[in-house]
Amino acid sequence: MRVEFVHQMPSVKAAYRVALELDDEAPRLIFGSGIILLIRQDGTPDWYFYVDLEDPRAEDKGRILGVMDRAGTRTDQRLDDLLLNPHLGACFSGDAKRVADGLGELVKG
Repeated sequence: MRVEFVHQMPSVKAAYRVALELDDEAPRLIFGSGIILLIRQDGTPDWYFYVDLEDPRAEDKGRILGVMDRAGTRTDQRLDDLLLNPHLGACFSGDAKRVADGLGELVKG
């Protein structure tokens, strides 16, 4: 069974710190993760971090939620809600290196 968590982050740095911290988790546990950028009409960014877990145990959920809770705020948003949002600016998924590469491309562009 898959379990998904989405947190709103105060900054891209906070979101990336979560990506780094969760990078050491077992690959069998994390099915997908990444950072999503929504851009409000006034140009203000909203950063989100999501993780999709594959059959997590209670202690896995608690550990991962603890990391995400320290950095951001839980939301009732789903990943699909964010990806279909008309204000979607970008999505950077994968391990921390892939996320960093994507963020680097955003800065260059």
